[in-house]
Amino acid sequence: MKSAALLALPTLVVAPAGCQMQQDRVGGEPGPASFVCDGGNYFAVNFGMEGETPSATLTMADGETFLLLAEPAASGARYGWPSDGTNHVLLTQGQQATVLLKDGTLGGVETPVYSNCRLQ
Repeated sequence: MKSAALLALPTLVVAPAGCQMQQDRVGGEPGPASFVCDGGNYFAVNFGMEGETPSATLTMADGETFLLLAEPAASGARYGWPSDGTNHVLLTQGQQATVLLKDGTLGGVETPVYSNCRLQ
């Protein structure tokens, strides 16, 4: 009698407004979390680990991707890139999120890119 083999097949995850990302769902890896923000803006985040540091891979609506690492936060979670240059910052608290642009040329001034974002 032949035995049936189980195969791990890729799972297609659809972000809001037709933005599609494909992620192999093997071994319980998390899929992206989708957020919809004021003004109809949206983005997706894959939370994971970069070595021993919690990380967030931020995928913007245009497909641009940023790897962010956990940073100290007053409350909730904060992810950014450890440099004095210009980079994105993701703030999360519960099911809410904000994306900021940290401008290294202006001494680290942080300007909201997406605000009042809600987990979908």
